[in-house]
Parts: sequence; structure tokens; C-alpha cells
Amino acid sequence: MDAATLLRATEPFFTTKPRDRGTGLGLSMAQGFAEQSGGALSIRSEPGYGTTVTMWLPRTNMVGTTQPETDASPGPAMVAQDRGRHVLVVEDDELVREVVVMSLAEAGFATAGAEDAGRALAYLDQGRAADALITDFSMPGMNGLDLIREVHRRKPALPAILLTGHVGDIAAAPFGATGERVTVLQKPVRPAKLAARLAACMAQTNREPTSQN
Repeated sequence: MDAATLLRATEPFFTTKPRDRGTGLGLSMAQGFAEQSGGALSIRSEPGYGTTVTMWLPRTNMVGTTQPETDASPGPAMVAQDRGRHVLVVEDDELVREVVVMSLAEAGFATAGAEDAGRALAYLDQGRAADALITDFSMPGMNGLDLIREVHRRKPALPAILLTGHVGDIAAAPFGATGERVTVLQKPVRPAKLAARLAACMAQTNREPTSQN
């Protein structure tokens, strides 16, 4: 990789591949895993000589067992229940936004996209339908967490999913302190997992009583 490519190699969804050839090597996930585990990741690369990726992880003597995570797709009943529910997707990367919008549409949701927080708020202020919000965290101008807070001033009960490439960016954010309904998912996230989590957030909102001020 040349210097410019190496500088962006661990960015979520960054790729030098053609549009229909995938979304990269998953280096952002590897870096995020290493850093969240107390380690680090470095990349050395030079055109004509190759690439070396090094990961450091802390040593531990602890032995434990974990259950594999299962990302089941929404079942037929769940999809039928949510078919036509309106989801606003806010993402400044056009390719990523299109992928999320199309995958949710295939899962039965009615989707709309906005490229930044300003356009998302204008969409809502026009009175257009929105039953849930999905937003990237890192965007030019207002970030995704601040967008959620602005949206909740308008629609306090609206379910929101915050997507981020690095959980450490928002680890200190006091979600509970201000009452945000926020689910955080780390990018890249599989479409089936995103659709299932979105349906679960909507179902939870439907089960909770609505308070009137």
C-alpha cells in the first residue's frame, strides 16, 4: 500500500476494491478488537515489498468459556409486523448508506436516507414518517449521538441505533443519564443482525407504556 492508502487502511468500510468487489479487509474490526482488549495493531506496508500486520494482545492466565453469538434473521412474523415501518438511515458515506437502506428494504422496512444530521432533522421537521432512526456516529458536523439527542427532543420515544467503527469513541457517553433510547452496534454489522436488532427495538417500544407530559 502507498502512504495515502496505509493512512486510511483501518477506517471502517474503506476499500480500494471496485464498487462490486467487497468492502475491504476488516482491518477496522481487527484494530477495534485489539484496542478494546487492551492491545494494539500496527501495519507496515510498501509497494513492491508487501504488507505486515502486527497485533499485540495482553497476556492472561484466565481460562473461560463463551457462547458463540447468533445473529438470527427476523422471523416471518416479525418481518410482517414491521413491514412498512419507516426507518431513517443517516450516513455520510454514500455507498454504506445505500447498502444499509437496501438491506433494510429487503427485510420489509420502508427506508429513507440522509447524508448528514442537518438533512435528517429537516426530514423530521417536514413531518415525514419515521418509526426508528439508524445513524453513524462519526459524521461531518453533528455526530450521531448529538443527532439522537436532537431527534429525541422532537420524538422522545423514537428507537435509535448508533453505528460506530470504534466503540471506544463513545464509551464515555452518558446514555442513561439523559434517557436516550440508544442501541450501539459496531460496524461493520451484518444486515441480518441490524434488521433483527431494529425489529427488537421497535417491539420493545411497542410494549412500553407511553407517558404524557
